[in-house]
Amino acid sequence: MYVMAFDVSKGKSYMVLYKSLELIYEGEIKHNQTTFNELLPFLKRNKVELVFEATGVYSKLLEHLFETNGFNYYCLNPLEVSFQTATLRQMKTDQTDAHRLALSHLKFNRQITIPPSLRYKELKAMSFSYHQVHDELLVNRNYLHSELQYTFPGIEEIYKDNLSQYILKVLEKYPHPDYVNDHSRTKIKNFIKKQTKKRISDQQAGDKAEWIQKCAEKSYPIVNKDSFRVKQVRKRIKNIDRLLDEKREI
Repeated sequence: MYVMAFDVSKGKSYMVLYKSLELIYEGEIKHNQTTFNELLPFLKRNKVELVFEATGVYSKLLEHLFETNGFNYYCLNPLEVSFQTATLRQMKTDQTDAHRLALSHLKFNRQITIPPSLRYKELKAMSFSYHQVHDELLVNRNYLHSELQYTFPGIEEIYKDNLSQYILKVLEKYPHPDYVNDHSRTKIKNFIKKQTKKRISDQQAGDKAEWIQKCAEKSYPIVNKDSFRVKQVRKRIKNIDRLLDEKREI
């Protein structure tokens, strides 16, 4: 039986091949189609135990290679490997951890890695993406709050903890008090009714329009309505709106 161990890094691995305690081969291999095509015939002809440490995204390529070609493999926790190899004698030719992985594999009874299902992998990827989008939303929301202190201080009371897409449309339309002052209450009311998905009465929409007008009267912005910061607020709102759609889709 052969033991093939890999010390995995970005785009390449240092590979060693042992038969019992005899070193048959060692050298660097590239992670590409050509190298893998050269490696596969040997793996198919011989009984080979494939060993490597989990190194994040870089070791995923080897996992994929072995899974798709039907080979069992041992993807090891680095902490577990550290404990298991701590007592091994260091060899002068030991350029990488690949030797220690191979020699310790002959000593310890390790469990074959059971690859997760494709469905699980997809759900895990979705979950990771979901949390990334959520975190990005929080960052953008904090930026928006800061930017509104320049363009329309006080208007943040309109959303408090609920920055819905309806509220975003209102903020995009009126990112500065002067944009409110340029419109009549009726116009603002009709815009509000058009944006909300829920049916609200003229009275409710009118009350909201009145509240926005009062906010505009009290607000003391630092910049004028043609400022770059106002453009940034609108750009930020579009980005938040996009992220909310992406989060919901995931």
